[in-house]
Amino acid sequence: MPVKIPLPTGSIGITFKGTPPTVTKIKDDSPLKARIKEGYIVEELLYGEGHEYSVPGAHGTSSIVKALKDSSDEDGRVIVMKIGLPDSKEVDLPEGDIKAKIKDVGGKATVMGIDSDSPVFDSLRVGYVVDKVTLDDGTELIGHTAEEIEDALATETGSTGRRLSLKDPKKGALSDRAVVLPMKKEVTVPPGKLGVVFKGAKMAKIVKISDTSPLKGIARVGMVVDSLKLPNGIMYSGYGSVPLTKALGANKDVEGRVLILKSPEATDLPTKAAIQVLLPKMGGVEELGIIFEGETTTIASISPTSALVGKIVAGQSVLAVNDNDGKEYGGLQTATKVEDAILDCSGCGGRYIEVSEPPPPPPEDEQEGTA
Repeated sequence: MPVKIPLPTGSIGITFKGTPPTVTKIKDDSPLKARIKEGYIVEELLYGEGHEYSVPGAHGTSSIVKALKDSSDEDGRVIVMKIGLPDSKEVDLPEGDIKAKIKDVGGKATVMGIDSDSPVFDSLRVGYVVDKVTLDDGTELIGHTAEEIEDALATETGSTGRRLSLKDPKKGALSDRAVVLPMKKEVTVPPGKLGVVFKGAKMAKIVKISDTSPLKGIARVGMVVDSLKLPNGIMYSGYGSVPLTKALGANKDVEGRVLILKSPEATDLPTKAAIQVLLPKMGGVEELGIIFEGETTTIASISPTSALVGKIVAGQSVLAVNDNDGKEYGGLQTATKVEDAILDCSGCGGRYIEVSEPPPPPPEDEQEGTA
């Protein structure tokens, strides 16, 4: 449907391209900013007394631009345009409600309404399909439903890093449904229940986040838990859903828990379940109060006065020692090698020992008790 738009004198601050001329840019100070939008197509320019001169849009951009410049001091000019959309458009969203209605039309999440006081009134357009939503942490929701898009936007109104990737459904193929997750994300976990469901025997994956979860809009369904860090210097890595849930439950009242989440596509995921325990900066095994034994080195005993009481237990295997500066001591098959490694990195702040999960308790008939 053609639209007739009166033009003021002077420059109109609009950039055209192609044949017929299509609006590709509108300057912020353009007198027509509220009336013409990107994607509009020129059908005809009328000027002169009684509109005696006419330049069809079919003559191309150069002819229309020349006629606009030649007639810039004339009153009464009219440009006839056809409403259109650019093939695609990226819209950065400010913090807060964008005040736009997105509905499914023909199975496509389509912009159906924009409030006059919307903060994106000048950049969003009715008729566009939301092909992709990019969230503040880099998560991409591609080819999702209107309900899913509106829920994602509403959950993160406090963010200034959201973006809509829009497409004109008449001018090109839309993307297939997909989710692109951040490669890594650290999430501080508040005390109490999380309202998160994990699944996976070898590595816990987030499969559901309840609407009332404190992690809704922060953690992402589909991410795996690389590790759980506690403020006392213990870190559980590579845990399956059952042991991870137990570790979270055992520390549910602890302030400062941190989940390190990663995309399943990350190349540095743990290959085994392990516990990393921060060691005091100074001291060898005697000062730390630990005795090791065996060919596959295990913890034999821990002194009651050791700073590591409650963090490691007898029976755990030693997997590695690390100085926290990229130097990892491997091949620790004997107690002597473990002792040497710990002594060698004495003085390194952040050094840690990596051990296996605690051994299971002995059968009932082998347990000891004093009455």
